[in-house]
Amino acid sequence: MQIITSNKNNISFNVQVARLHEAITKADIGLGTSSYPIVINNFVTINDPDLYNFCPGETISITLIDTIINPEAPRLDLEVVSCRLLNIGQEFNNSENTLANPWSGVFNLNTNNIVIASDGSLSITPENNACSITVSEDPNESSKTTFVSYSILLKSKVLLSTDTVKVFYFLIDPLIKVTSGGRG
Repeated sequence: MQIITSNKNNISFNVQVARLHEAITKADIGLGTSSYPIVINNFVTINDPDLYNFCPGETISITLIDTIINPEAPRLDLEVVSCRLLNIGQEFNNSENTLANPWSGVFNLNTNNIVIASDGSLSITPENNACSITVSEDPNESSKTTFVSYSILLKSKVLLSTDTVKVFYFLIDPLIKVTSGGRG
């Protein structure tokens, strides 16, 4: 299973499905509920570990691609539930003032699948099997660099025994850098 982010910065994550399946069916590694998902960074390989920089006008799109390496291995049919973006830049977090719209000039928020949560994070629900957001490119805005922590919430139904199926939720949380605006 791969998670691919699009555009020229192609970040792909290989989810080690067989290892993850073994861990959740043979060990107690976490609740795996939507409010307490299992962090699976140990089961994910980031193919290029650089800190990515997304530029004005680029769309960041996170999708799952099913890659069957070993057809004999147990399968997890993972599904993207949502993506969450959090501004972790020092300039933003050290500010004494609460900004009315902390994402203004960073991303285009003109779609129905993006919500600003009460903690200031962005929540993106998938449309057409992808969580997508576009970096702002307003030429009247000054260039702004934002460091963004993002997490990807996944879920899968897992057969635990001959008659017990449970839905598990999983979380991946890497880091990216976004440069928006038009003038530097």
